[in-house]
Amino acid sequence: MTNNKKLQANKLIKTNREYLKYSLDFSNENNLKISKNIIYQILIDVNNYKNYTDLVINFDKNLAKPNDFIKKINLIIDGKPLQYALGYSYFLDFKLKVNKNTLIPRVETEGLVLLTKSLIEEYKIQPKSIVDCCAGTGCIGIALGNSYKNSNLFFIEKYQRTIDVLNYNASQYLNNFLILRGDKTKPLLKYNIKADVFVSNPPYVDNLNTIDEMVLKNEPLHAIYVKNGIPFYNNFFKYHKLFMNENYLMVFEIGEDQKDALTKLIVKYFSDEKIEFQFKKDIYNKIRYLYIKGFGCKI
Repeated sequence: MTNNKKLQANKLIKTNREYLKYSLDFSNENNLKISKNIIYQILIDVNNYKNYTDLVINFDKNLAKPNDFIKKINLIIDGKPLQYALGYSYFLDFKLKVNKNTLIPRVETEGLVLLTKSLIEEYKIQPKSIVDCCAGTGCIGIALGNSYKNSNLFFIEKYQRTIDVLNYNASQYLNNFLILRGDKTKPLLKYNIKADVFVSNPPYVDNLNTIDEMVLKNEPLHAIYVKNGIPFYNNFFKYHKLFMNENYLMVFEIGEDQKDALTKLIVKYFSDEKIEFQFKKDIYNKIRYLYIKGFGCKI
């Protein structure tokens, strides 16, 4: 719900320090609970400073874009995440555009990328083709594409408005990529694309009560929630022989309570192959990742 109380422009307020105090006073008077850190981030952004140190050095200089600052603070007042107010989010070393059509990249997904890179090195894979399925902002593929520049990188995304953001982000960091619009693995099958490495953070939450209220109100639900939790994995596993090369690596972000269900799917769809698979924990010590290493995938 939009908050009726808005921060107004004030011609008497000039400096960064004054805007900080003005915003904090307004927040406290109206019980809005806007943190000082959020205000710092917006001040850094509208002044185009590099970091907090730049802000401190210039605290008593005039704010560069007062109207922009007021607009972004009011988005926070309306309950928008800081990343949407700023229009971008950081993922590892990359600054990525985000908006209401994209899921905000999480630290857990950074872990997914780091795990994938460690597995590529462990198994001495030299990937010629990498797929980021359910790509969203493109954070996974962009990070992997920058590490393996000789690979052909394919993004799969279903929604055009999300693709617009994905294309912008990928174009900032990659020279060699292709975006395929479609659901799950259908584009790979349609164009007979084979992957060495397949990575995905698909929607896997099947209980709306476990989703944070701010996420429910702002982020695209189709990127988070799916009935029964595992239909994407079922699709990936069922058709993997049709789009994975003979020796392959598949890595997924998963729900912490899905280990048993996914193990059953692995037994069902990979029983005639030589594979290694393992579930891994995230930085919060929750089961969050699954990888499957195949040794000789043949139809």
